[in-house]
Amino acid sequence: MMFKYIKQKKCRLFLVMLGVLFLTPLYAQKKIEVGQYMYHHALFNPAAMGSYCDIRGALLVRQQWVGVEGAPKLYALNVSVPFEKMGAGLSVYQAEVGVHKELRAMGAYSYRLQILKDQYISFGISGGIVCHNKDYTSVITGEENDPLFAADVESVITPDFQLGVYYFIPRFYVGVFVPSILNNEVSIENGEESVKTKFNDKQLHLYLQSGYEYPLGGNFYLNFSTLLRYVPEYPLNVDLNMMVDWNNYVGLGASYRTKKEFLGLFYVRLTQNLRLGYAYEYSTIVHEHFSSHEALLTYRIKCKNKKRLKIQSPRF
Repeated sequence: MMFKYIKQKKCRLFLVMLGVLFLTPLYAQKKIEVGQYMYHHALFNPAAMGSYCDIRGALLVRQQWVGVEGAPKLYALNVSVPFEKMGAGLSVYQAEVGVHKELRAMGAYSYRLQILKDQYISFGISGGIVCHNKDYTSVITGEENDPLFAADVESVITPDFQLGVYYFIPRFYVGVFVPSILNNEVSIENGEESVKTKFNDKQLHLYLQSGYEYPLGGNFYLNFSTLLRYVPEYPLNVDLNMMVDWNNYVGLGASYRTKKEFLGLFYVRLTQNLRLGYAYEYSTIVHEHFSSHEALLTYRIKCKNKKRLKIQSPRF
């Protein structure tokens, strides 16, 4: 009964405290909890642009914990353009949770090297700005005129950078990337905004992505992929995904996250260049069950280039 009362009457306060304890470093360090990361790798790893030979775009919308007021939301847009051995891209993210909002705009660059026949490695870097907003005054508190929630943080801008490496062959890829180089902390002290931007190599988050495509015959493929998130002082978080694909036109699969979260995955190719993906997530928090929804739309424009890549790593 107490938890239901908190969820119904004090939900925004609960999510603010959750943001202070967990989600603030989540967005500060760009902790990835997207279920369909395997469909468009350049959305998070700038080095993955080196595996594209066409102009690619992706639009992602994620609604977490449906039915809970102030629950996390994510909107992301990425565009990648190849230039022979190089690639350039732009990513924009809008993340919301409770009274916290964060807008990111990142420009990216990648450079690809050929190791052996049909074997490539790409290096990538991205940099940009992060705009922070926190609406503390809208929080319902038990104490009237609580000084901790008497001020807002409006349009505080901080810098950030990302690094990545991406190796791929026709049916296999592996990538390593740091989703955030700088640690940006925005808080209110004595009614005034306080911004701290620092680099701490002992606090860097490290992610490893990998996938393999196994042909089953008859235009059917079995795709395996994983994402490992290493965060200092936290348990290793792992996604394990499996999907059955038919002729690169329709796919159905499932995913398990070690935080006891289960996902159902589905995609369909609407046209030759347009694909729609959907993920349903089921999780348990404090003995309560929550569901999340995620939609991903990807589009490509073929480039006429005689020096274009002969292969591309599999997109699950």
